Amino acid sequence: MFLGSRFLAARFLAAYALLVLALAASVSATWKLASEGHPGPLAPGAVDLVERFLASVQQGDLKTACRLFSALPACDPAAYAPPLHTYEVFPAEAAIGGVDVPATLDGEYVLFSIETRPGGYRIADVIADPSALSPGSATPLVA
Repeated sequence: MFLGSRFLAARFLAAYALLVLALAASVSATWKLASEGHPGPLAPGAVDLVERFLASVQQGDLKTACRLFSALPACDPAAYAPPLHTYEVFPAEAAIGGVDVPATLDGEYVLFSIETRPGGYRIADVIADPSALSPGSATPLVA
């Protein structure tokens, strides 16, 4: 009987040691994952580009705005660009061939299509909210 309880104690200690090793491995893996941190925002340079562009438009600096996006209608000397009062730029979203940067311009939703290029980003297109082009809306947002 004494020999059986010794055997049981040895099995218990072995199982307990395995449990401690498994727990240590789990804690180590969790610590490693937690220390790596969360991934940063997607394409912060693209968001910065859109913010610089909109700040230029808002301040009336069309030279800078047209350098950042030459297809801007206000870059045509005969065109009139309505003033931009408020804007808000949101985090970039993944898109085919680049990223999209959503924004609101005077309360209207606009999507900036951004292409990646060596050394940075380029505004490829500005897409207005499709509902702004509906027959019931006032003036369509042209970009």
